[in-house]
Amino acid sequence: MRLEKNGSLTILPGLNVVDLGLVILSSLICLILIYYSALVALFTFLGLAAVFYFSNRIVHLLYFLILYLPLEEFVLKWVDYSIYPALRYGVELVIYLVLLKTISEKLVRNERLVSSPIDVPLLLLAGLGLISSFVNGMPILAGLLGLRPL
Repeated sequence: MRLEKNGSLTILPGLNVVDLGLVILSSLICLILIYYSALVALFTFLGLAAVFYFSNRIVHLLYFLILYLPLEEFVLKWVDYSIYPALRYGVELVIYLVLLKTISEKLVRNERLVSSPIDVPLLLLAGLGLISSFVNGMPILAGLLGLRPL
């Protein structure tokens, strides 16, 4: 264990205290989940491992999504019902988080967002869908999930 020049405490080379804490926390969560369901624990562990791997490798994440999304229906056909919603909507959450990260990084660096001619019509269509769901009294989550294909 040694203190680095930037103030971080390193226990193993290449592993700082925050990463070690996340590994220990995820291990404890997995042990608790094994008590309830081994399958849920396995997918929780794989999900946390994916978060660690893809956190600084956005390009690798995009490659994975390019391979996974066409096969999503086939994969979801074979999974247990307890993890179906997480796989079905979790991938979309990842896509939205990548979009949010990309936009926030560009805004922090004062870079201009590149626009295309289809941006305005897509935003108008999404806005019209949200307005329609509110006017028709749909629950908010159902209205947002209904906008998935856009």
